[in-house]
Amino acid sequence: MAKEKEAIEDPKTKILTIFHYSFRDTPANEVRKSVCITKSKDLEAPFLHPITLNPATCIIGDFEIGIHEFSSSGTGLFSWMNANGYRPSGKDPFEIYHNDYQSHPEKKCIVSMCIPVNRKN
Repeated sequence: MAKEKEAIEDPKTKILTIFHYSFRDTPANEVRKSVCITKSKDLEAPFLHPITLNPATCIIGDFEIGIHEFSSSGTGLFSWMNANGYRPSGKDPFEIYHNDYQSHPEKKCIVSMCIPVNRKN
């Protein structure tokens, strides 16, 4: 576990959530998601398996928000996508967390919300 702890404490390490189901279409208690960490070196643990994100083109919303603002921020990003000629590509959207919100003076999350997209024809 020391090696895993070292990886998590590395300032370059980011925590991500990949959303496999939509909160819009699925009850919150049934939404399937993966919680991930980025890595700069190999990690070996029986409970870890590698995932490679290859989303191609994404729209990205960078936010500094309170914990209860995730839903409205995500809804706003999807609205922007629809209004600007994009549609979801079918690949899973994801969020990248850039801080520990507990250590933020206003308890805010610094997050990038990423939606893989294609141009509407």
